[in-house]
Amino acid sequence: MKRICLFFILLSCAVADNWSEVPSGVGQFHHLTTIKFFSPTTGFIGGSLGDILKTTDGGTTWVRKPSGFNNVTFFFIHFVDAQIGIISAGGGIICRTTNGGESWTQIVSPTSNHLFDGFFVNATTGYLCGQNATVLKTTNTGLTWTDLGQHDPGRDYLGCYYFSEAVGILPFSNLSIRKTMNGGLTYGNMFALSNFAKDITFINSQTGFVVGNGGFIDKTTDAGDSWTQVQATGQGYNLEAISFLNNQTGYAVGPRDGNLNGMIFKTVNQGTNWTLDTITQYTLIDVISNGSDIWVVGENGKIYHSGNPLSITQSSSEAPKKFSLAQNYPNPFNPTTHIAINIEKLADVRLVVYNMTGKEIQTLINEKLQPGIYKVNFDGSKLTSGIYFYTMTAGNFTDTKKMILVK
Repeated sequence: MKRICLFFILLSCAVADNWSEVPSGVGQFHHLTTIKFFSPTTGFIGGSLGDILKTTDGGTTWVRKPSGFNNVTFFFIHFVDAQIGIISAGGGIICRTTNGGESWTQIVSPTSNHLFDGFFVNATTGYLCGQNATVLKTTNTGLTWTDLGQHDPGRDYLGCYYFSEAVGILPFSNLSIRKTMNGGLTYGNMFALSNFAKDITFINSQTGFVVGNGGFIDKTTDAGDSWTQVQATGQGYNLEAISFLNNQTGYAVGPRDGNLNGMIFKTVNQGTNWTLDTITQYTLIDVISNGSDIWVVGENGKIYHSGNPLSITQSSSEAPKKFSLAQNYPNPFNPTTHIAINIEKLADVRLVVYNMTGKEIQTLINEKLQPGIYKVNFDGSKLTSGIYFYTMTAGNFTDTKKMILVK
């Protein structure tokens, strides 16, 4: 791959990632518009023509699931647990699943406006936002939705972010940003943005980013009370979505005016500088991290991936007598190793890798697992030689072990 580094603010150039295309199972005219991972292994994609795709192997393979629709475009998808998920679409359509996305049921919607984005602050309370400044709220895990009013015909919310049930920030299509402190009953702080905003994200309680037309990226360090432009290409580049892998490394994606090319921009210094990481053949629409890798989706069924798809396999479904965490093998290793875990009973399981200073390096498992024996492959090709630790928690069980990477 040809590596391209363009400076929009001159400081340092991030090393370009290696991107690969992953088969989606859908093709031309199937535009993939939203992607979300519930866990490192389980993810979903929504798109045009009623497309809903699911992976259970960390993104290696994707399977199309019946949505009940053939001509709608899904814009937002979210899972509150392994079974219950919500997806929204054009025309105010809202669907819900209770079986892990195997089938979907349409929910009564209080609006016919397009629902472009959403945000859940906990398992029960969430928001959907969209056309004509529509904001819907649920307090029962998406079973019913209430229109909060405050409509503004001709102006849209294309993104939203909520810190809590009361405090939320919504980029507005009149080149401003709205903030509510009372759950959407009223809005204030109409701060002017650089351009038409498409997406918003926060990496902590104070620091967030907005992207949009003209390739602009605005940054806040005071929880959205003020915003400063950190990039604008000035060349007609539009950005559709933004996501951060960690508090330093982030990605923004979008199309280029006048052709079908897609672009992936990258920062490695918390959004101070952004460089062009790669150009793809087709327009890109959404980007997300599954805890370790970056996934990008776009037009004509395209899925692009940077990193190593996580591999977790269940070698036995027989319930062990107790929870346990095995020593990785081989150890020392270069660059890959595997870790075996025993799951005594159904439990929420986390398996996390840390460096010597205690900084979290990668989440290998963060999901509910059935009883059995599992093996997880870990790839340390992007890490430096040294000592690392991995910790497993499951219910009241916790154990930590040491592993050594030698290159």
